[in-house]
Amino acid sequence: MTLEHPGALWWLLLALVILLLYILRTQRRRVPVASVRLWRGLSEELEARRNWRPPRWTWLLALQLAFVGVVALALAGPVLLRPPGGRHLVVVLDASASMGATDVAPSRFGEAQRLAAERVAALTPADRVTVIRAGAEPRSLAWAASAEAGRAAIDGAAPGDAPGALDSALALAAAATEEPAGRGEIVVLSDGAFPPPAFPSALGAPVEFVPIGRGDQNVAVAALALRRPPNGGPTVGYARVTNFGRASATVPARLTADGLPVETRNLELGAGASEELTFTLPPGTRTVALQLETHDLLATDDRAEARAPGAGDRPVTLVSAQPDVLARALRALPGVRVTTVAPDDYAGATLAPLVVFDGFLPRALPAADAIVVNPPAGGALDVRGTTENPAGVDYDPTNPLLTAIDPAAFQLGRQVTLQPPDWAVPVVWTDDGPAVLEGAVDGRRVVVLAFDPRASNLPRLRAFPLLLANALDRLGWGDREGTVQAGQAVRLPPNASGQVVNGPAGAERVPAGVDAYADTERVGRYTVASGDPKTGAASPDAAPLAEFRVSLLAPAKSDIRPRAQTMPAPTGSPDPRPAPALALAGLLLLGAVALSTAEWWWWGKGN
Repeated sequence: MTLEHPGALWWLLLALVILLLYILRTQRRRVPVASVRLWRGLSEELEARRNWRPPRWTWLLALQLAFVGVVALALAGPVLLRPPGGRHLVVVLDASASMGATDVAPSRFGEAQRLAAERVAALTPADRVTVIRAGAEPRSLAWAASAEAGRAAIDGAAPGDAPGALDSALALAAAATEEPAGRGEIVVLSDGAFPPPAFPSALGAPVEFVPIGRGDQNVAVAALALRRPPNGGPTVGYARVTNFGRASATVPARLTADGLPVETRNLELGAGASEELTFTLPPGTRTVALQLETHDLLATDDRAEARAPGAGDRPVTLVSAQPDVLARALRALPGVRVTTVAPDDYAGATLAPLVVFDGFLPRALPAADAIVVNPPAGGALDVRGTTENPAGVDYDPTNPLLTAIDPAAFQLGRQVTLQPPDWAVPVVWTDDGPAVLEGAVDGRRVVVLAFDPRASNLPRLRAFPLLLANALDRLGWGDREGTVQAGQAVRLPPNASGQVVNGPAGAERVPAGVDAYADTERVGRYTVASGDPKTGAASPDAAPLAEFRVSLLAPAKSDIRPRAQTMPAPTGSPDPRPAPALALAGLLLLGAVALSTAEWWWWGKGN
């Protein structure tokens, strides 16, 4: 109970006034006597005696005191409070690829399910539970549901083969705790195998991190890339195999082309060591796979698959006043057909689906994918100036733009200092800001190289054409060739009447007009077929419109060492205030009227 106007309790002092009146009031009784002669000597004594005495307890006094007390309490505005609701347990299950490791039986994810089920079993009927699966995209499996529904959601969850978005899952968990379902608390069950920063700086509820796993023995295919030489020769490939464990390992690596064995190598890998493989594929090869014959803790990254690049031409418009360096690097890529345009002629030029801007950038990006190189001030990007000889190169090794590339070898002589737009994320950066960015804006994909290649060592490195080739892949050109990283969105063929994507998890209908497919959380082969406009089902006789292979290729997830994580502190109060349930002032005033009536009746009875 709480009081809305506690100052009104001062009215209780009236009870002291009533008691004082009873004390000071002279109470004499008439008593008939035969003679007052004997009382003459007592007159002085009676006059010296005090005129007050303790009041006699009567029903009239009790009713008057009760009336004052009830009225004062009514004026104070007492309110009964509803007790706070039960707990709201938000369970975040890390469903990223590393949670499939088997150092804990049956797997890390299975152990996380068991621990989560124990937490849910301890809830009372007044409690609620939210279950969030932190996969490539966070998804709520149960929202402020009963313990029984939460347990069913936990039992039905499964891990994925892609890196997990744990930061987005925690943001969703924070939103769940704001629901009016009681005291919110978040429990994260994860192996912590993700690069920092992984969490928001603060959340509105306390967060508990429950570590899962204990081993680190894992050898993985960390990179796989295929390139077709510009002279039309056989396709060449590059792969990197890394031992992420603390013990050395001997691993047979088997290379196949279209399912047929090409070669097998025994790789001797020390703790934390990598070995790079280069190979040439037989003419006409369409698919290639690299399989590691190992029995480590994580099987998802023991195999990587890719499709060999086709022979179709790919038009590119290069807008540059000095196009030699970029034109030469682009033409070195298989099937790329480059058309150069001077900046003065850009306004009236016919643009290809991909435009490369070099040292020039209009105020508005065109309706096409773009690679922006060395952007100047006054264009679509917020350029603040340039920096000579920037130092401290760092990068995100998990980004597909850097497949088969080591940015530590970059020597940038001149870097553009720009304010990164909201739609772009940095991939390579220096002490002076981002050097390589990527993102999407208004349906267009954009890669930004914020440096001048001519003032760097890149034109002399094989990494430069590889960087451009990876950029073409990220812009959607190579999504149906090469390899697709698990969790990466894939651009679909023109989709006028709906399509069906068949993958390791089954068939999924894609509505008409949708030009990308993002549910690539399982490694394996995916095919795209036309869907029936009425039923949406794929015809069993229809030839696939496209095919792509999904592999993990995420060193951050192949490094399965369990890591402790520091959880953000809660920003709000962990215990919500009870809500008002019933105001008692009206009932008390009715009681005061009843007491007043009883007091009046008793007084009248005595007189």
